Formats: sequence, C-alpha cells, structure tokens
Amino acid sequence: VCALEEFDSAGQRAAKAAIFSRRVVAPRTPRLGADTAADALAICLDTCGEARLGEIARLLGTSEDEARGQLGTLVFDDPGQPGRLVPAAGYLSGNVRDKLRAAEHAAASDGRYAVNVAGLRTVIPRDLTPGEIDARLGAAWVSDRYVEEFLREILDDDSVRVEHPGGQVWAVRGSTRSVLATSTWGTERYPAPALAQAICEQRKIEVRDLIRTPDGDRSVLNPDATLAAQEKATELAERFSEWVWEDPARAGDLARVYNERSNGIAPRSYDD
Repeated sequence: VCALEEFDSAGQRAAKAAIFSRRVVAPRTPRLGADTAADALAICLDTCGEARLGEIARLLGTSEDEARGQLGTLVFDDPGQPGRLVPAAGYLSGNVRDKLRAAEHAAASDGRYAVNVAGLRTVIPRDLTPGEIDARLGAAWVSDRYVEEFLREILDDDSVRVEHPGGQVWAVRGSTRSVLATSTWGTERYPAPALAQAICEQRKIEVRDLIRTPDGDRSVLNPDATLAAQEKATELAERFSEWVWEDPARAGDLARVYNERSNGIAPRSYDD
C-alpha cells in the first residue's frame, strides 16, 4: 500500500505514485545482433525458448551453414528429430545411455552424428561394480528367473515357479509343507514362497487370526506369529542380497543390467 504514494515526511504531504500517471516499467530492448555464437544462442533461447538455426544466423549476420559451424558443440543435432538442435546442457544430461545408443545407430549411416557419440561418452556415468550395488528381492531390474533360481536353491524345491507380469505384481508358487519352507526360511503360518511374494510386492507382512464374536467374525493381529514371519522375511531378503553376487557369471549379468537400466542418468551441467 505504501508503494502507491510518495510521502514527503518534512511537509507531511502525500501524492500519488508515478504508476498512476505513466508507464514505470520500460519494455525490454530487443537484441538485434550478437558478436559470438554463444551470445546468439543465449539470445535465441531467451526469446524463442529453443535453438533455432535461422534466428541464430540472423543474429550473427551469417548463413545458416556458417552459423552451425560457429555453434560447434554448443548444440547437438537430435538423431530422433532431424533438423532440431538441442543445447549441450540438455543433450548431455538425462538418460545418456539411451541417447548414446540412438547416436551410435545414427552415426552408422550419417557421420555428422559422430560428434554426438563423442560428447555423450564423456558424460556416461561410471559402471558400478557388484560390491557397490544393493540387489533387493523384488527389484525391478532383477529378472524373475533369478528369484526363481534363488528360491529353488535355498528351498531345495524344483517345483518353485516365479512370474513377474509387471509393476508390483508377482506370483510365487512352490511347496509350503517342507521344513525349509516352514521353519528355515519361513514359518508355519507364513511359508517361504508366500514370504518371498510379499517381499517382492513390498506388502506389509502380518499374520492375523479370525475370531468369532457375537457381532460376527473379526480379524485380529497375531503379534507373535507376525514378528516371527517378519524376522524370516528379513533373513530371506538378506540371503538374496548375498546370493546374487556369489556366482561370477550371474553377478556380471546383473551388474550389466543394473548399469544399463538404473545407472544412465547424467546431471545437467551449465559449464562453459
């Protein structure tokens, strides 16, 4: 409210602020030219929201071919959208592994994309080793065949079947009567196959009893049976995290899959 007037404290007089009678915010002066390709690109991004070769060429006072040559690696040609330029900060960030595969495929038939391949290879995250990766039961990058192999081995049960249609939906079937399933890796009330499915689906592990009351049947939590099942679930998950890396071939395959699917994001950088 005070900004709406100009107050003279000496004379105790107030007058309306200038905004009541004239324009007080001057319009931005458009840039008509640029001395360097970097400046032209910055002006174009500011005014157009994207890199437009024609506008950059106009600002530099050159042809589009000359402007593209001056831009160099400040921008990259998008293999997925021919003719579209992507600023380096955007192109060399995000899922750079997917971008590298696309660039290599494009470079095989068009040599101008070789610079894309070289630029992306400099920002690809370092591959993590098995010792640096936490493999959890139910992780999206771990194939259901490894979960099935794990359960068959520790339960000594070739009838175990594991399916993962997608998302958080898992199906684990196997014997629920063996000592390994009901004592070593599970409980009588929560056998190992059911525990493995609950862990994969990230469901809360509870054992409940059905009690009959005058008002009808009621489900109540069994704290002792629940605690026992949760302890077995922890042991099962910990054993899986160790088991996946025990075989060199399996460890190499899973590390490769993890790096391809979950270690391909490069942060955005505005250097230079």
